[in-house]
Amino acid sequence: CPDGWQAFQSSCYGFGDEPATWYAAQEACSLFGAKLAEVRSEAEDDFLRGVARSQDYWGLWLGGTDMFSEGRFVWTSNQKLISNQSGYTNWGHGQPNDSGQSEDCAHLWRDIEYLWNDAPCTTLLNFACEIRLDVTFRFARVIIPRLQILHGLRQVPSFAFREQQQKQHCQQTAEAKYDASDPDSVVCLISVDQ
Repeated sequence: CPDGWQAFQSSCYGFGDEPATWYAAQEACSLFGAKLAEVRSEAEDDFLRGVARSQDYWGLWLGGTDMFSEGRFVWTSNQKLISNQSGYTNWGHGQPNDSGQSEDCAHLWRDIEYLWNDAPCTTLLNFACEIRLDVTFRFARVIIPRLQILHGLRQVPSFAFREQQQKQHCQQTAEAKYDASDPDSVVCLISVDQ
């Protein structure tokens, strides 16, 4: 796992300590070759709930959404339906409810004991990134404009842009390169789903 991430079962998890929108959280995770966490079991759910509780997060974004088809929540990585029939769920009572016809993104919510809830995707919440260790990876080149590193912190949580962490991630990734010679960008090869 990358430095500062936690291993659990067949995944590595990184947690965004700075609240972000669901979209910004997705982008931050992608910089590490990760996705927002997709809960596949009660044990994984208990692990994430335990972290959220210990950090007293108000909410923790997950990788589920119904923005493509209202009322049909899917995991973003594979468009797999989130339902009791097709896999594990842990929605709070009466959830998801699309309150105000604007709740399209899934999260763990402190107010209901960190059960799942739907919320507007623009809500600022902490988030869980997941790198699956039981999937095949290929390498992709990522160029992050330095301007985004310096000025993008309000839109994307700073943990995703800390240059030292990016450099360490590059060094830990097989055959990855970190290029500090380009004053306008940070260049790194990261692993992404094949």
